[in-house]
Amino acid sequence: FVDGSNFNATPTQNGNRKTIAKPSALYPVINTLLGSLMCAAIYLVLSVRYPLDTMLEPGHSLVSRVLITHLALTHCRAKYYFVWLLAESVNNYVGLGFSGYDKEGEPVWDVCK
Repeated sequence: FVDGSNFNATPTQNGNRKTIAKPSALYPVINTLLGSLMCAAIYLVLSVRYPLDTMLEPGHSLVSRVLITHLALTHCRAKYYFVWLLAESVNNYVGLGFSGYDKEGEPVWDVCK
């Protein structure tokens, strides 16, 4: 259960504990959500333009077969990256991706990566 107890206070250099505000998850959520939507767009565009059956059609040169294979497999990976980044975005939204603060005091959101 996420109760936010890791946000309450952090130690300072002299040993005192200072209370800090909860970090905003807006930027990490938007960042991963846009990456997820970009992967979905890549999948939709490439799956229509370069279906997997295109690799088996005769009449293509070796170079074009390699390029078609690369594009076809890129769209296969994009659908998995879409779901992966979408799940990371949801986890960041509920605070599960927050790992603490760096030396400058900026929040770090890299637990789910």
